[in-house]
Amino acid sequence: MARSEALVPRLALVILGTVAGLAAVEFGSRILAARRSHYLDTITPYHTFFERDPLVGHVHRLNAAMTIKRPDHPAGTIEMRTNNLGLRSDQDTAPVKPAGRYRILVVGDSHTEGYCFNGETYPALLEALLRKRFPDQDIEVLNGGVAYYSPQQDYLHATQLLSLRPDLIVVGLYAGNDLLDQVRDAASVSVPLLVDPWYLMLWENSQLFRSLQGVFQKIQDRTDARPAEYAAALKRGSDVNGPAVWQALNQALYFHYFPAEMPAAEIRVQRTLAAFKRLCEGSCEVLVFVIPAKVSTELDADATTLESLGRLMGLDPEALRLDAVVAIDFARLARETGLPALSLATPCPTAECYYKSDYHLNPDGNQLAASSLAPWIEDTMLSPR
Repeated sequence: MARSEALVPRLALVILGTVAGLAAVEFGSRILAARRSHYLDTITPYHTFFERDPLVGHVHRLNAAMTIKRPDHPAGTIEMRTNNLGLRSDQDTAPVKPAGRYRILVVGDSHTEGYCFNGETYPALLEALLRKRFPDQDIEVLNGGVAYYSPQQDYLHATQLLSLRPDLIVVGLYAGNDLLDQVRDAASVSVPLLVDPWYLMLWENSQLFRSLQGVFQKIQDRTDARPAEYAAALKRGSDVNGPAVWQALNQALYFHYFPAEMPAAEIRVQRTLAAFKRLCEGSCEVLVFVIPAKVSTELDADATTLESLGRLMGLDPEALRLDAVVAIDFARLARETGLPALSLATPCPTAECYYKSDYHLNPDGNQLAASSLAPWIEDTMLSPR
């Protein structure tokens, strides 16, 4: 009995020592992480518009502004602004939703954030359409899109904004590179993060845990090296037309070389959509909005350029239009998850709905996106039943 009692303080010392050791390692990891370079440092001038975030990777800075030259925009330059909550809006957002307000949160990547003035983004245009259709209702559409986001980052960002109590979350999926982003984020923002609350807690609060995940990914990278042919083809295409490559053809090229990874990436998309569905259970609805890429919707406008790019990168005409297949698959995955899905209405009613300079939606494309969403929201969510 006395021997057992003597072991208790020793065991307590061992536990305390272990905890203290882990705390010291965690503290050291945070110091090293603060000094380590971050991918935001490589995307000047955009790093002044974003800041690091331990959960999502990066978020908008609050009340930030950035001016970008945009030769194919009517104004020649655009100003992108964030408000008090880091959302793309010229007005502040009330953290506490006013009584009686119908609030829509739109999340997505740069095509949702919008490479245009705040009032030209499709969430802002959607709000204007809905308010015109229902002048007696208090309707608000929040633009939670952030450039460089993957679908899993969209989900994690939505968890950060859930306190705004949206009635509807619109998930903008871009068919040009969101499927490839699922491969990129397989380790850094992994599937268990979406289904395991302990994993999520550790990822959000422990730099040591995030660092270990990075080590495991580096080990995986060494055992799963990409062939030189892929990198060479990617460089050849990027040197000729970087926007077309990064907004669509890199995804086509990647799955051309690694077709076996496409089903796994689709599974991750579906699990992410299932996480959105769980997130909203009992509190909001979810709508999936699929945005196709310029290379498939406006193929004729860039036919010569894309054909030459395809030959340069070793992609046949069918592979060039992979985003059209992905767009169909995204809608199917949403419906299989039990979520409604809409796609950007095509063809574009004007000459072109995408910028020629970087293949993002232009103001006409954003207007088309808002017009594609409005009828469903009017009929399904706002009209009396």
